[in-house]
This record gives sequence, C-alpha cells and structure tokens, in this order.
Amino acid sequence: MLAATLSRRVLVVLAVGIYWAMLLVLTHLPGEEREVRPRRIPHLDKVAHAAAFAGLAVLALAAVAAFRPVTPPVLAGLACALALYAAVDEFTQGWVRHRTPDLRDWLADMLGMLAGIGTFLLARRVLVGSSAKSSSAKAATAPAAE
Repeated sequence: MLAATLSRRVLVVLAVGIYWAMLLVLTHLPGEEREVRPRRIPHLDKVAHAAAFAGLAVLALAAVAAFRPVTPPVLAGLACALALYAAVDEFTQGWVRHRTPDLRDWLADMLGMLAGIGTFLLARRVLVGSSAKSSSAKAATAPAAE
C-alpha cells in the first residue's frame, strides 16, 4: 500500500514537471514574423493559453492533493504561484525573436487557471462523493461482527 501511494505521488509530481517544462519550452520557441503568418481562427492562441493553464492547474492541484489536503489557503497560494509564473512567462517572451508579451495572453492564462481549479474541485467532489456512497453501501451490506 505504501509503495502504491509513493509511486502515485512520484508519478503525479513527474507529470507536473514534464507538463510545466513542455509549457515553458513551447511558450519560448521563436515565433514567425507577423506578416508571414496567414490569418487563422481569430483568438485561437487565447484558447490555447487557457487550455494550457487549465491543464497546469489541474495537474498542480493533483500533485498538491497527493501530499496534503487542498484547503482554501492552499488554493490561494497555488493560484498566486501560477499567476506569477504566467506573468514571468509572458514577460520573458519579449526576449525571444518574434514573440511579444501580451496582457491578453496573461488574462487567458488566468481564465484557464480558474477553469482548471474549478474542474479539479468539481471532479474531487464527484469522486469523493461517489466513493463515500460506495463505502457506505458496502458497510450497509457487510455482515455485522459478533
């Protein structure tokens, strides 16, 4: 049991690390010149920003939950850390060729982070609720100890 818990913790921390590293690399690849880039779906990059940070928030909360209860102060701390990371990420994109920092990208990151936090909390409520119902149903049908 201890080995399973430890391996789950290692796996979720590894997943966060790999995801975060990929996010850092992808946001710092040199871009294309604006004139060369054909007009695609408007604001698609904002959707990508939101989705990326939703995923990061869910994975980060899963990692935190593997080690400690996710309380409101923990949520606030994680949200602040991700908001700061997103701001630094946007700022440092200005150092990369054909990339520019964009406040709207940061806002999309924040929206995605909030969606990820909400998704995590909803999923946890559903999963904990269903496991509690399952446990109480098993207890009700188990024979009484003599």
